[in-house]
Amino acid sequence: MKKNGTKGLALLLALVMMLAACGNGDLKENSQQAEGADGDYPEYLNMESAYPIIKDAYKDDIRLRMAYTMENNADEWDDLWLSQYFEGKYNVVFDTEGIAGNTLSDRKNIMFSSGDLPDIMMEMRVSNSEIMQYGVEEGMFLKMDEYISEELTPGIWHFLYGDYAAEKADCTALDGHIYTLPYLISKENATAHDYIILYEPYFDEVGVGLPETLDEFVDAMYKIKEQDPGNVGSENMYPWGGGMGIDGDCWYILNSLGYITDSNYGMGPAIRNGEVVIPVYDMDVYQEYLKVMNQFYTDGIINPNFFTIESSEVTAQVTAGQNASYYISRSVIGQSNDGWVAAKPLTSQWNETPATREGTFCIPGNLLISADTEHPELCMRILDIFFNDVTDNCYQMAFGADEKYSYGFAPRMIWNEEEGRFVENTDGIPEGMSGYSYWVDKMLGFYPHLGAMFLEECADVHTRSVGHEPKVVPPEGIAMSLLENVWPYAAEGFPWNYYVEPEMDERMADLETVINPYIREQVALFITGERPLTETAAFKKELEDMGIEELQGIYKTIYDNYQKNKTN
Repeated sequence: MKKNGTKGLALLLALVMMLAACGNGDLKENSQQAEGADGDYPEYLNMESAYPIIKDAYKDDIRLRMAYTMENNADEWDDLWLSQYFEGKYNVVFDTEGIAGNTLSDRKNIMFSSGDLPDIMMEMRVSNSEIMQYGVEEGMFLKMDEYISEELTPGIWHFLYGDYAAEKADCTALDGHIYTLPYLISKENATAHDYIILYEPYFDEVGVGLPETLDEFVDAMYKIKEQDPGNVGSENMYPWGGGMGIDGDCWYILNSLGYITDSNYGMGPAIRNGEVVIPVYDMDVYQEYLKVMNQFYTDGIINPNFFTIESSEVTAQVTAGQNASYYISRSVIGQSNDGWVAAKPLTSQWNETPATREGTFCIPGNLLISADTEHPELCMRILDIFFNDVTDNCYQMAFGADEKYSYGFAPRMIWNEEEGRFVENTDGIPEGMSGYSYWVDKMLGFYPHLGAMFLEECADVHTRSVGHEPKVVPPEGIAMSLLENVWPYAAEGFPWNYYVEPEMDERMADLETVINPYIREQVALFITGERPLTETAAFKKELEDMGIEELQGIYKTIYDNYQKNKTN
């Protein structure tokens, strides 16, 4: 039976009120509400300190099952540093199943179909659709929110009910429950939001400043094409680099028209004037995008092979000085980023407010617990390690072995007094291995997209725990221009993470499978001139006949549900 998310939230709130009226004694045994009060925890659980998690007297009594997605060249679990770290520091022992990435989808299907789930699942890349099906509909995943409290899970509480409370909706399904804990991305990361970069010396040489309007941007592109400040020959100068599918930044033009999106074709859901729209179906404004792109294609502002260009050619053109704009890759433009600055979002006669789509700081799907586990409090306490911002617990796994927790492994990083920071331990790492491969293959067994492991505050706690003061590095280059030109204009777009009822999800997929390939095909024809711009109205009618209005309605429902969930 189809479930209504709003009704589910109402029922949930009613249930909470009823339980509150009955008193804590009527709560199900061993559960811990997010408001966390009494804390009637199992005897074996250490609640006095962050570690060990299992009291010494009980350390040989409990083994948990755990599944994780392993790297192709990783050692077996019992040989990894992480295995010994869990056992030596926390008294936690796992019977594990390491799943190869190329078999993960099939293994998940078997696991979920059988209902035989391990206690903990890490790096399982569980989709929101799978959370809805196996968590909400079939009840196979633990409702984690019922166990989150300042006492049991202080780290998770700190982030999901504190610093990252605005992102908690990304982890909250339509029934109001949290079935998966997220991978958090630093809000101090200057590169968090959508942006493109411009090569400022070219703009200076042709006598224009960095553009703030669409007209100024177009004018600058033409002047750079004509005057050839890179001395590569005007016929070889393509001011706007990249391609439609490779390092493409056409969404930058759509942003100038008021669409908060990062879709080059304008076929995904976007926010414009506070409303959900599919840009390509908003033809009165979208046609202006097609005009600019057609003009750029005709006049050589973009590559003649804009729709077929390969990554290697994009890189070659950037490094040869043939481009004045680029989508971002420090490996291409160099770590120094000399001359490259982040572009400010543009305005136009169709849009007075500069805006770019804000990034996501919260990615759910990689930390789950079976609803059938006999040790839900223990499992939650273990997962809290990945969110610990008070002790050295959390960042230790991102950092790797050190003298205190070596277990026979070489430290991955060592302190450099001259630089005032940790650097790779090139002398201690086995010959023929990089620091990364040693860390992933020998120490962890997987790359950890888990919790708050890579947040600055957790790194600082770890640095102080080993007797050093974190060094504050002021931003420079592209990072500084991002803070000045992009961050003030980051705006909420269509949610990165959302939950859809199975029937709606299936219908959305059916429509997108038919509509999106047609959009790609026809937009390419409009931009290259093979289909005249006089036929944009006919194109809109074709999309209407294919069901795009229904698809847009589904996107609006998803957005409304997300906003309600976020408010609640």
